[in-house]
Amino acid sequence: MTRFACALTGLLLWFESLCATDPVLRGTAPLTIKRPVDELMVEGLNRYCLRELAAAREKREERWQRDFSSDPAYVKSIAGNRQRFRTLVGAVDPRLTSAASNPCRFELIATLDRSSIAAKTDQVTVHVVRWPVLDGVRGEGLLLVPHVVRAGAVALPDADWTPEMFCGLDEGLPAAAQFTRRLASAGCLVVIPTLISRSERLSGNPHVAYTNQPHREFLHRQAFQVGRHVIGYEVQKVLAAVDLLEQHARRLSQQAREFPIGVAGVGEGALIALYAAALDSRLRSSLICGYFQEREAVWQEPIYRNVWGLLTEFGDAELAGLVAPRRLVIEACAAVAVAGPPALKKERRASAAPGRIVHNRLSSVRAEFHRAAPTYRRLGKEGELVLVVNGKEGLEPPGSDEALLKFAAGLGIDNVVDVRPQAWKSIALPDAAAREKRQFDEVQTHVQSLLRLSSRTRDAKWRMDAASVQQWQQKRKELRDWVHEELIGRLPRDGRKPKARSRLVLDKKEYVGYEIVLDVADDVIAAGILLLPTDLRPGEKRPLVVCQHGLESTALDTITHEARPFAYYKAFAEVLVMRGFIVYVPQNPYRVGDRSRASSCGPVAFRATSRDLRRNRRGESKQPRR
Repeated sequence: MTRFACALTGLLLWFESLCATDPVLRGTAPLTIKRPVDELMVEGLNRYCLRELAAAREKREERWQRDFSSDPAYVKSIAGNRQRFRTLVGAVDPRLTSAASNPCRFELIATLDRSSIAAKTDQVTVHVVRWPVLDGVRGEGLLLVPHVVRAGAVALPDADWTPEMFCGLDEGLPAAAQFTRRLASAGCLVVIPTLISRSERLSGNPHVAYTNQPHREFLHRQAFQVGRHVIGYEVQKVLAAVDLLEQHARRLSQQAREFPIGVAGVGEGALIALYAAALDSRLRSSLICGYFQEREAVWQEPIYRNVWGLLTEFGDAELAGLVAPRRLVIEACAAVAVAGPPALKKERRASAAPGRIVHNRLSSVRAEFHRAAPTYRRLGKEGELVLVVNGKEGLEPPGSDEALLKFAAGLGIDNVVDVRPQAWKSIALPDAAAREKRQFDEVQTHVQSLLRLSSRTRDAKWRMDAASVQQWQQKRKELRDWVHEELIGRLPRDGRKPKARSRLVLDKKEYVGYEIVLDVADDVIAAGILLLPTDLRPGEKRPLVVCQHGLESTALDTITHEARPFAYYKAFAEVLVMRGFIVYVPQNPYRVGDRSRASSCGPVAFRATSRDLRRNRRGESKQPRR
């Protein structure tokens, strides 16, 4: 909107010579477009953003200064990129498990009538566990403990799979997808965290309303206000588990035993696994199943996958660059497809954002893999980046022998393909619904506590220590630029003139109104209605008031006396111009329903429009989570 305001400021210079009866505002060209300007705005924004998304891939390298002279030099050279990525996903809070002075362990969850053991075989015992992460936030899930421990791994199921499904204690998954059993049977100590699901069961408040937003979206909408993300919380849970596995490794080191740690995931779990591996160099081997691909179409995916400004610096190939030189196994396979948000149920509000998850196109997986490969090659580690295509088009279930073999080999385990897990002797499964509610409530409580304390964070950032007006003006400029760049999103300046066009649309006794269109960038226009009092004399200066309309409205709605818009706006723009003000009412690009949600600008640097401008393709809900 700042570019729009600058163009409008230039337009005001023409007011001195205006004539109230002119069909075109003097100093402007005639406006001749026939279609509604809001439709043209949305279509133009979409074209602009799609071009910028395509261009972002080529521009990312400008933000990297890689040093390939050695592995340590490389890791040091990308430290700034890693820190920026950590900030983007909101994984910034100190973990309770990372403090050396505060040793923690996995807590076995047991009651008077139930052991912590959920199942076991002659090879593996499954415990119900939790572990501390942040103040008031814990991880929960299962811990698969082999009789002989050789390595550790955090294995992440898709968001709609429970840990019990992922290790075969509950039905719902093909045998291949239950690869955590094979890892544990081969000697891997496996942590399976619970992920926040895509169910809408908890999304709302009994004192207000419930919605059809998936749990992940409901938490995402709250968290991004304070620089956090549901992705970041789950990455923190993974890294807290890694902290505890590392502490276990230290205890083993006293026996001169090596204890490598890895991470593996499927679908949404693969997203979390990739992000965790990108952030933590302790993860020696990573397995990403059914997620890695070109990411320029992330705006078509569910909103809870949106990461603010991600694609200016990080596609999946760049995340692989953060994992390098460590092992990264990418399995092209079938993951969980999501047709859209949950179908609307009785007594719930329809407020979920659109977005689908489809199986990765093999061509897209290969293309992103080939973008990542040169980094490993220049480090002399070509063999550490592995692509496994599971089935003819990469659409077989995750957990192929080849992918597991490559992943486990990175952990020093060579028998994962040879072992065959025994049937579980199930004892007592935990209540998965109650466990997810605890996880949901803990994250929401943490987010709300950050919101309540956010004024302190702002006070610290905006503290004014200026000793003079000049120092304050410099400080103010820095803060203003930060707001423009980081919160609004500055469009690049290309030196173009606004090329103002206008036409008379309102001719009243007290005022006249001109519809105005200004050029901002290629395919991007600003539009609105300019109201001028008829008693405005040549050369006279008066205050300007900008009047904004809301969702699904038009600039004219703030002026008209028609019943429906008047009920909301009370013609407040007209009231102001009749009191002698000059009034400008911008037309905003969020009126044309589903089409206004088709803009693809959320994950790219140019963030001037809402991250919610996405096509609303509402699909049928998937099968409910077990």
